[in-house]
Amino acid sequence: MRAIHIIPDTSAQPWIEALRRRFDVLAPFIPAHVTLVFPFDLQLSDQELIRHCREQLKVSRTIKFTVGPPEKSADNHFWLPADPIPPELLALRNALHTGALATLNSSGREYRPHITVARPPLGPGVTEAVQAAADNFPALLEATAITIERILDDQRSEVIEVIALDKA
Repeated sequence: MRAIHIIPDTSAQPWIEALRRRFDVLAPFIPAHVTLVFPFDLQLSDQELIRHCREQLKVSRTIKFTVGPPEKSADNHFWLPADPIPPELLALRNALHTGALATLNSSGREYRPHITVARPPLGPGVTEAVQAAADNFPALLEATAITIERILDDQRSEVIEVIALDKA
């Protein structure tokens, strides 16, 4: 399985990774991220995928976005939604879902860009800890690259390629 993300700089918001370390089982494997192309398994070589991404990123710029207070999703995840959703982020996502990845765009799911900070099963104290972070909002983040990753069987993330976005 592979996926494509933007990984924003969270260094000015260390509480994001602190929450993730406590409540997101994927925190040891991949930093805070916004998924652009959800995990997929296509007969496409890594080089073909990289080439497709580079082609779609020719006009993409660094993306600055704000995350809002934590929300609990219908499937018991806590996430920080991009609020408002930056048009550049939607344009980038849509561009990636063309050509070799066009078949992945048929999920019918509404795209809600976010950073997950807690995954089920939600243990004791998760809700309180996540809600205690509410004083940190809104939080401004910046993403300067996309990351193409391979998701290994043990959920570790192996970076295939990092492609820089042009500076705005």
